[in-house]
Amino acid sequence: MEIRFDRDLRHNYMVLCGLTTGEDYRWKMLSENTPKGLLKCSLRSINGAGYLYYEIDSRQPMRNRFSDGTLRHEELDRLLRDMTALEETLEEYLLEVDQILFSPDCVYYDMRTGGFYFVYCPFPEGSETEREGYTFASFTEELLGFLDPDDEQAATMAYRLCELAGHEEIRVTDAVSTVREEAGIPSASGETGEQRRNDHPEGYPGEREVFIPGERNPPAEHDGGSVIPPVTDSVRETDYAAVLAAMDAEESGQSNGGGGKKGTIPILLVLFLAVFAGNLVIRSCFRLDARENLLSLAVAGVSLVMALILLVLMIRAGLQKEEDTDGGRAESAGKKRKREDDRETDWVRPVCEEAEVIGAVERDEGRSAGYRQSRAREMRYEAASEEETTVLSEAEAAAWDISRLYGRNGAETINIDLGRLPLTVGKMSGCADYVLPDESVSRMHVRFAGDGTGKATEMQDLNSTNGTWLNGRRLKPNETVSIRAGDEIGIGRLRFELR
Repeated sequence: MEIRFDRDLRHNYMVLCGLTTGEDYRWKMLSENTPKGLLKCSLRSINGAGYLYYEIDSRQPMRNRFSDGTLRHEELDRLLRDMTALEETLEEYLLEVDQILFSPDCVYYDMRTGGFYFVYCPFPEGSETEREGYTFASFTEELLGFLDPDDEQAATMAYRLCELAGHEEIRVTDAVSTVREEAGIPSASGETGEQRRNDHPEGYPGEREVFIPGERNPPAEHDGGSVIPPVTDSVRETDYAAVLAAMDAEESGQSNGGGGKKGTIPILLVLFLAVFAGNLVIRSCFRLDARENLLSLAVAGVSLVMALILLVLMIRAGLQKEEDTDGGRAESAGKKRKREDDRETDWVRPVCEEAEVIGAVERDEGRSAGYRQSRAREMRYEAASEEETTVLSEAEAAAWDISRLYGRNGAETINIDLGRLPLTVGKMSGCADYVLPDESVSRMHVRFAGDGTGKATEMQDLNSTNGTWLNGRRLKPNETVSIRAGDEIGIGRLRFELR
């Protein structure tokens, strides 16, 4: 059996070649039905040989998706659940689970939903040799190389699964159920795989199906059987707005001299003045005895003192605000002058004393401002040309001895540094090492590899939708080619030159 990749105008395919179909019912069952959990396939016969064409659009083989060691326990648990559901589904179609090609090259990860899809190939009797590389036991051993080294739970589950898979008499579902129960993951409700998929087409309860670009999605948390909803971007924006509002309120209180919310000091000032004025009205309209007169004088004194204190605070707050405003303006002006100076020094290094240049230019007062600026620039160039050339360090020289992709897309020129290889390029943050935010680019589009010297020597298409191009030729899905300086490389609609 041979595996190759092909494409037509609408789909990308993984093709199993050189199969002997015969009259086995499993071939018709597979090609005329689409069991959930299996890649959609079609059977084609050419010169008596059978070919199975599996559609792999928007999916990546596990070897490509997790080659950088990013398989966490969330994805591993999803893989185990999809295995269990698939075995139950195959029983309904009278298909054997041992005909699944368990291999990182034949188990596909859906980049949109996070689900896993499998390849089913009905081997004829006596073909045990061909299946040696596609057994469940060998697959669990290869899983160990994809684990996230910081995820202890994933390591515990994977090693336990590998241990159980070594027993020939154990079923896949039994091994999976044992691993999930020992990991403390709630078991299924008892429904068949087909029922669960029909009832929950977007995923099982408690399952994360939405992936936020740029972030790793944590698993749903369980509390007494209820699912705590994940944090979304809208929640983050709301919280962020609330924090900003609180900060603005705090700053407003501080700008009022520590008097609390905006407008508190003026209100208190008016209140104490009103008490003082009311006290004067009472003293003029009524005759007071000695005790009442003493109380009235105390109230009037306290009101007057508090009004004076609040008035002083208001004056100080106003002066502080004006001082801060002037300071901010001065700081902004200073930053603006610094930016202008930096912009000038980016192009010309003023190695001569600034005073000499200014003095020479001021002698040309009769000239225009443009002439004086041009003359100053010429003097700086003349002074710089007399300096000795600085020898670059080894690190600075080595920074230029690496491969780069230089874009050819006009105003939207994009340059990609290939200094750290292997490098995956795509539009999905968290899966791609370099993100190209273009709608023609796939989530994981292309991967570059090198010889260890900083030079990119190989390029592999990662089953991209719009294709990867080399010097005008479109690569086949998952095809790997050699590249060298001067090649033109296309990623979707974007074009680059390798230097």
